[in-house]
Amino acid sequence: MSNILVLHNYGGIGKSTIAGVMLYPRFGGELFSIETANDDASRFGIPVRRFAATEFPAYFQMLTLATTNTITDVGASNFVQFLNHLGRHGGLHLFDHVVVPAEPSDRGQLETIKTIMTLFNAGLQADRLRIVLNKVETQAVEIVGAAHQDTHQTIRSQFIDLVAYAETEPRLQINLDCYLPPLQLFASMAAANCSWDDLISDTTDYRGLLVQTGKDNPRGPERLRLSQRLFLQTMAQKADTVLTRAYNALNLVAIDDITSEHAE
Repeated sequence: MSNILVLHNYGGIGKSTIAGVMLYPRFGGELFSIETANDDASRFGIPVRRFAATEFPAYFQMLTLATTNTITDVGASNFVQFLNHLGRHGGLHLFDHVVVPAEPSDRGQLETIKTIMTLFNAGLQADRLRIVLNKVETQAVEIVGAAHQDTHQTIRSQFIDLVAYAETEPRLQINLDCYLPPLQLFASMAAANCSWDDLISDTTDYRGLLVQTGKDNPRGPERLRLSQRLFLQTMAQKADTVLTRAYNALNLVAIDDITSEHAE
Protein backbone atom coordinates (compact mmCIF):
# COMPACT_ATOMS: atom_id res chain seq x y z
CA MET A 1 0.00 0.00 0.00
CA SER A 2 1.42 3.38 -1.06
CA ASN A 3 0.34 7.02 -0.98
CA ILE A 4 0.88 9.53 -3.79
CA LEU A 5 0.56 13.31 -3.40
CA VAL A 6 -0.06 15.40 -6.54
CA LEU A 7 0.24 19.15 -6.04
CA HIS A 8 1.30 22.50 -7.46
CA ASN A 9 0.88 26.09 -6.35
CA TYR A 10 -0.31 27.14 -9.83
CA GLY A 11 -3.71 26.34 -11.36
CA GLY A 12 -4.41 24.85 -14.77
CA ILE A 13 -1.15 22.95 -14.99
CA GLY A 14 -2.70 19.47 -15.25
CA LYS A 15 -2.76 18.09 -11.70
CA SER A 16 -6.27 16.67 -11.80
CA THR A 17 -5.79 15.18 -15.26
CA ILE A 18 -2.58 13.47 -14.13
CA ALA A 19 -4.20 12.28 -10.91
CA GLY A 20 -7.43 11.12 -12.52
CA VAL A 21 -6.51 9.65 -15.91
CA MET A 22 -2.82 8.80 -15.62
CA LEU A 23 -2.35 7.69 -12.01
CA TYR A 24 -5.74 6.45 -10.83
CA PRO A 25 -6.45 3.83 -13.56
CA ARG A 26 -2.94 2.36 -13.19
CA PHE A 27 -2.07 2.90 -9.52
CA GLY A 28 -5.58 2.23 -8.23
CA GLY A 29 -6.91 2.75 -4.72
CA GLU A 30 -8.74 5.82 -3.40
CA LEU A 31 -8.57 9.30 -4.86
CA PHE A 32 -8.75 12.27 -2.48
CA SER A 33 -9.17 15.88 -3.59
CA ILE A 34 -8.15 18.88 -1.48
CA GLU A 35 -10.06 21.56 -3.34
CA THR A 36 -12.63 24.29 -2.75
CA ALA A 37 -12.59 26.55 -5.82
CA ASN A 38 -12.06 24.44 -8.96
CA ASP A 39 -12.99 21.19 -10.66
CA ASP A 40 -11.14 18.02 -9.69
CA ALA A 41 -10.79 14.53 -11.17
CA SER A 42 -14.48 13.81 -10.53
CA ARG A 43 -15.16 15.50 -13.89
CA PHE A 44 -13.67 12.40 -15.53
CA GLY A 45 -16.35 10.19 -13.94
CA ILE A 46 -14.01 9.02 -11.17
CA PRO A 47 -15.13 8.59 -7.54
CA VAL A 48 -13.39 11.28 -5.46
CA ARG A 49 -13.46 12.03 -1.72
CA ARG A 50 -13.29 15.82 -1.52
CA PHE A 51 -11.99 17.86 1.42
CA ALA A 52 -11.04 21.47 2.04
CA ALA A 53 -7.60 22.13 3.52
CA THR A 54 -9.42 23.38 6.61
CA GLU A 55 -10.72 19.82 7.04
CA PHE A 56 -7.19 18.47 7.39
CA PRO A 57 -7.89 16.35 10.52
CA ALA A 58 -10.76 14.53 8.76
CA TYR A 59 -8.65 14.05 5.63
CA PHE A 60 -5.67 12.82 7.67
CA GLN A 61 -7.89 10.25 9.37
CA MET A 62 -9.22 8.96 6.05
CA LEU A 63 -5.69 8.78 4.64
CA THR A 64 -4.30 6.79 7.56
CA LEU A 65 -7.32 4.49 7.73
CA ALA A 66 -7.11 3.60 4.02
CA THR A 67 -6.43 -0.05 3.28
CA THR A 68 -5.52 0.53 -0.38
CA ASN A 69 -3.22 2.80 -2.35
CA THR A 70 -4.23 6.46 -2.20
CA ILE A 71 -3.78 9.45 -4.50
CA THR A 72 -4.24 12.95 -3.09
CA ASP A 73 -4.77 15.79 -5.57
CA VAL A 74 -4.21 19.21 -3.93
CA GLY A 75 -5.73 22.18 -5.75
CA ALA A 76 -3.77 25.41 -6.10
CA SER A 77 -6.40 27.22 -4.04
CA ASN A 78 -5.60 24.97 -1.07
CA PHE A 79 -1.86 24.48 -1.66
CA VAL A 80 -0.48 26.88 0.98
CA GLN A 81 -2.94 25.94 3.69
CA PHE A 82 -2.48 22.21 3.06
CA LEU A 83 1.31 22.46 3.30
CA ASN A 84 0.96 24.60 6.42
CA HIS A 85 -1.04 21.79 8.00
CA LEU A 86 1.59 19.25 6.96
CA GLY A 87 4.29 21.46 8.47
CA ARG A 88 2.35 22.11 11.67
CA HIS A 89 0.97 18.62 12.27
CA GLY A 90 3.37 16.42 10.28
CA GLY A 91 2.46 13.90 7.62
CA LEU A 92 4.69 14.60 4.61
CA HIS A 93 6.53 11.36 5.38
CA LEU A 94 3.30 9.44 4.77
CA PHE A 95 3.57 10.07 1.03
CA ASP A 96 5.81 7.61 -0.78
CA HIS A 97 5.81 9.78 -3.90
CA VAL A 98 5.08 13.45 -4.54
CA VAL A 99 4.20 14.21 -8.16
CA VAL A 100 4.66 17.78 -9.44
CA PRO A 101 3.52 18.66 -12.98
CA ALA A 102 5.38 21.24 -15.05
CA GLU A 103 4.43 23.08 -18.23
CA PRO A 104 6.65 24.93 -20.75
CA SER A 105 5.35 28.48 -20.23
CA ASP A 106 7.67 30.87 -18.40
CA ARG A 107 5.15 31.26 -15.58
CA GLY A 108 4.56 27.51 -15.44
CA GLN A 109 8.28 26.76 -15.07
CA LEU A 110 8.77 29.50 -12.47
CA GLU A 111 5.87 28.27 -10.35
CA THR A 112 7.09 24.67 -10.68
CA ILE A 113 10.50 25.71 -9.35
CA LYS A 114 8.80 27.53 -6.46
CA THR A 115 6.71 24.45 -5.71
CA ILE A 116 9.78 22.18 -5.68
CA MET A 117 11.71 24.59 -3.43
CA THR A 118 8.75 24.74 -1.04
CA LEU A 119 8.62 20.95 -0.85
CA PHE A 120 12.36 20.61 -0.22
CA ASN A 121 12.13 23.30 2.48
CA ALA A 122 9.27 21.33 4.04
CA GLY A 123 11.56 18.31 4.33
CA LEU A 124 10.60 16.23 1.29
CA GLN A 125 13.15 13.51 0.61
CA ALA A 126 14.52 13.95 -2.90
CA ASP A 127 14.01 10.34 -3.96
CA ARG A 128 10.26 10.69 -3.45
CA LEU A 129 9.82 13.58 -5.88
CA ARG A 130 8.58 12.91 -9.42
CA ILE A 131 8.20 15.53 -12.19
CA VAL A 132 5.70 15.14 -15.05
CA LEU A 133 6.51 17.41 -18.00
CA ASN A 134 3.08 18.36 -19.33
CA LYS A 135 1.90 20.02 -22.57
CA VAL A 136 5.14 19.16 -24.38
CA GLU A 137 5.20 19.83 -28.12
CA THR A 138 7.05 16.83 -29.57
CA GLN A 139 4.71 15.65 -32.33
CA ALA A 140 6.94 16.75 -35.22
CA VAL A 141 9.93 14.96 -33.73
CA GLU A 142 7.97 11.80 -33.01
CA ILE A 143 6.22 11.66 -36.39
CA VAL A 144 9.46 11.66 -38.38
CA GLY A 145 10.94 9.03 -36.09
CA ALA A 146 13.83 11.16 -34.87
CA ALA A 147 16.43 9.76 -32.55
CA HIS A 148 15.66 9.45 -28.84
CA GLN A 149 18.19 12.14 -27.95
CA ASP A 150 16.51 14.54 -30.40
CA THR A 151 13.23 14.18 -28.50
CA HIS A 152 15.08 14.89 -25.27
CA GLN A 153 16.70 17.95 -26.81
CA THR A 154 13.31 19.21 -27.97
CA ILE A 155 11.96 18.81 -24.43
CA ARG A 156 15.00 20.55 -22.89
CA SER A 157 14.50 23.51 -25.21
CA GLN A 158 10.95 23.93 -23.92
CA PHE A 159 11.92 23.67 -20.25
CA ILE A 160 15.08 25.78 -20.25
CA ASP A 161 14.47 27.37 -16.84
CA LEU A 162 13.48 24.13 -15.13
CA VAL A 163 16.44 22.23 -16.59
CA ALA A 164 18.80 25.05 -15.57
CA TYR A 165 17.44 24.89 -12.02
CA ALA A 166 17.95 21.11 -11.94
CA GLU A 167 21.59 21.62 -12.92
CA THR A 168 22.11 23.75 -9.80
CA GLU A 169 19.94 21.63 -7.48
CA PRO A 170 21.39 18.10 -7.17
CA ARG A 171 18.32 16.87 -5.29
CA LEU A 172 16.13 17.43 -8.36
CA GLN A 173 16.16 14.67 -10.97
CA ILE A 174 14.10 15.14 -14.13
CA ASN A 175 13.28 12.13 -16.31
CA LEU A 176 12.84 13.50 -19.83
CA ASP A 177 10.88 10.38 -20.78
CA CYS A 178 8.14 11.33 -18.32
CA TYR A 179 6.24 13.77 -20.50
CA LEU A 180 2.76 14.31 -21.90
CA PRO A 181 1.84 16.17 -25.10
CA PRO A 182 -1.11 18.58 -25.20
CA LEU A 183 -4.22 16.37 -25.21
CA GLN A 184 -7.25 17.93 -26.93
CA LEU A 185 -9.28 14.88 -25.92
CA PHE A 186 -10.33 16.24 -22.54
CA ALA A 187 -11.84 19.43 -23.91
CA SER A 188 -13.69 17.35 -26.51
CA MET A 189 -14.94 15.02 -23.77
CA ALA A 190 -16.29 17.96 -21.79
CA ALA A 191 -18.08 19.31 -24.87
CA ALA A 192 -19.64 15.88 -25.47
CA ASN A 193 -20.47 15.40 -21.76
CA CYS A 194 -18.50 12.15 -21.79
CA SER A 195 -16.44 10.77 -18.91
CA TRP A 196 -12.99 9.21 -19.27
CA ASP A 197 -14.14 6.09 -17.45
CA ASP A 198 -16.98 5.48 -19.91
CA LEU A 199 -14.89 6.34 -22.93
CA ILE A 200 -11.87 4.18 -22.16
CA SER A 201 -14.08 1.14 -21.49
CA ASP A 202 -16.16 1.65 -24.66
CA THR A 203 -15.42 -1.14 -27.17
CA THR A 204 -18.28 -0.34 -29.56
CA ASP A 205 -17.43 -0.82 -33.24
CA TYR A 206 -18.44 2.70 -34.33
CA ARG A 207 -16.71 2.32 -37.68
CA GLY A 208 -18.81 -0.73 -38.46
CA LEU A 209 -21.97 1.07 -37.35
CA LEU A 210 -21.12 4.00 -39.62
CA VAL A 211 -20.84 1.60 -42.57
CA GLN A 212 -24.18 -0.03 -41.69
CA THR A 213 -26.05 3.27 -41.38
CA GLY A 214 -24.49 5.03 -44.36
CA LYS A 215 -27.07 4.27 -47.05
CA ASP A 216 -30.25 5.92 -45.81
CA ASN A 217 -29.08 9.25 -44.38
CA PRO A 218 -25.29 9.74 -44.74
CA ARG A 219 -25.26 13.00 -42.74
CA GLY A 220 -28.15 12.31 -40.40
CA PRO A 221 -27.95 13.05 -36.64
CA GLU A 222 -27.31 9.41 -35.70
CA ARG A 223 -24.34 9.10 -38.06
CA LEU A 224 -22.95 12.41 -36.78
CA ARG A 225 -23.22 11.04 -33.23
CA LEU A 226 -21.46 7.83 -34.24
CA SER A 227 -18.71 9.80 -36.00
CA GLN A 228 -18.16 11.91 -32.89
CA ARG A 229 -17.96 8.82 -30.69
CA LEU A 230 -15.49 7.21 -33.09
CA PHE A 231 -13.34 10.35 -32.94
CA LEU A 232 -13.40 10.37 -29.13
CA GLN A 233 -12.71 6.64 -28.98
CA THR A 234 -9.72 6.96 -31.33
CA MET A 235 -8.27 9.88 -29.37
CA ALA A 236 -8.80 8.03 -26.07
CA GLN A 237 -6.94 4.96 -27.31
CA LYS A 238 -3.99 7.11 -28.38
CA ALA A 239 -4.10 9.11 -25.13
CA ASP A 240 -4.17 5.91 -23.08
CA THR A 241 -0.96 4.74 -24.77
CA VAL A 242 0.72 8.10 -24.11
CA LEU A 243 -0.45 8.15 -20.48
CA THR A 244 0.81 4.61 -19.91
CA ARG A 245 4.24 5.50 -21.26
CA ALA A 246 4.48 8.53 -18.99
CA TYR A 247 3.21 6.52 -16.01
CA ASN A 248 5.88 3.86 -16.54
CA ALA A 249 8.53 6.59 -16.73
CA LEU A 250 7.49 7.80 -13.26
CA ASN A 251 9.15 4.67 -11.89
CA LEU A 252 6.98 4.46 -8.81
CA VAL A 253 8.73 2.32 -6.21
CA ALA A 254 6.79 0.07 -3.85
CA ILE A 255 6.66 1.23 -0.23
CA ASP A 256 8.61 -1.82 0.94
CA ASP A 257 11.43 -0.93 -1.46
CA ILE A 258 11.56 2.66 -0.17
CA THR A 259 11.61 1.49 3.44
CA SER A 260 14.46 -0.95 2.83
CA GLU A 261 16.49 1.69 0.95
CA HIS A 262 16.25 4.17 3.83
CA ALA A 263 17.04 1.42 6.32
CA GLU A 264 20.34 0.82 4.58
